[in-house]
Amino acid sequence: MDSHRAFVMNLGSVHLLVLLGGLMWHRRDRLCRSFFVYALAVFLGDRLILTWPERFDTARFWLFKEALYWVLKLAVATEIGLLTFARLPRARNFLSALVAGLAAAALLVQLVPSAAKPGDQMAWVSVASPRGQASLLVVLLAVVLTAAQYYRAPVHPFHRSLLVGFALYLVAYTAALTLLRELGAPGYRYFLALDSTAYNATVGVWTWAAWRRAPELSPGARILQPWAGAAW
Repeated sequence: MDSHRAFVMNLGSVHLLVLLGGLMWHRRDRLCRSFFVYALAVFLGDRLILTWPERFDTARFWLFKEALYWVLKLAVATEIGLLTFARLPRARNFLSALVAGLAAAALLVQLVPSAAKPGDQMAWVSVASPRGQASLLVVLLAVVLTAAQYYRAPVHPFHRSLLVGFALYLVAYTAALTLLRELGAPGYRYFLALDSTAYNATVGVWTWAAWRRAPELSPGARILQPWAGAAW
């Protein structure tokens, strides 16, 4: 593993550790338990690669963790949607049908693992992170926000930070992946720089949301989101 990649991963681990601390200190892990699991999984995945690169810095582990992260992102968007529409059964049914459809579509865009050699990061990224999966997540995130607007359901401030952060990062990630595929192997350094910058900025937004002083919830939010009071 080159020193630049190790530095980027260590920086990301520090940001994630601060984020996890804020979630637990302010009990905001209860607002979206799947997000806490996602942040913890990313932190542990990076530490495994940095600590035992000979065992975990491999194409097989890369494919496994990317698939796991995608499932957890889907879980985050689904959990937020179900909590937002907790007392709106029509919206909940619509969201459930959408998630089922996107999960089925994900199976269609899933790429067959290739024989990527250890150390070939470009091959790993191209295989493990198809743009189609990122696009499906962006659609789901956008639909949750749009449905909340349509049904006039207030989105919890912390949840809004998570959704907007994921959406913006996935857009930047898709652009970085497109750049990599256009430039080939020489473009891997540019991909890493753009992807890591976007992700660390996103984690920074989430960290601010986890540590900031809790805003006052509106009367409508208190009625539609009775679960929010205990953790916020």
